[in-house]
Amino acid sequence: MRIVGLGGFANVGKTTILKKLIDDLKISGLDLQTTVPDPFWSDDLHAMFKNSDNGDIIFIATGGDSPIHVLNNISEAKRKGAKILVTPYRISRNADVQDIISEDLKAMLISKPKYPKKEDSKRVYDLYVDRLKSYLL
Repeated sequence: MRIVGLGGFANVGKTTILKKLIDDLKISGLDLQTTVPDPFWSDDLHAMFKNSDNGDIIFIATGGDSPIHVLNNISEAKRKGAKILVTPYRISRNADVQDIISEDLKAMLISKPKYPKKEDSKRVYDLYVDRLKSYLL
């Protein structure tokens, strides 16, 4: 399973970016299979898409606020037969990075800056969504 990780400190917009990614993928030709609340935090989601071109399952988790949360995202994606997992992780915790790398030595890890300028935040979020989409489509 390929893992794409969106790393950052707490409260930098990782969840916002991933929820926007889910919304964008709904209109980008991927078939939304399910969207369910994350078992660790009801404000977070697990979304599963199927790529109609190749049949790949893409699993996106918006929550990753603890090491066990990241491990659960990996386990749940595997259980669902995902070819690609998109998960957030905290760059301030080495355990998160190690868990991701242990699962996928070629994981794509993207870091989100801690403090973008307020007036640039929408543009920055859109750039991250576009970059993540480029790995999925």
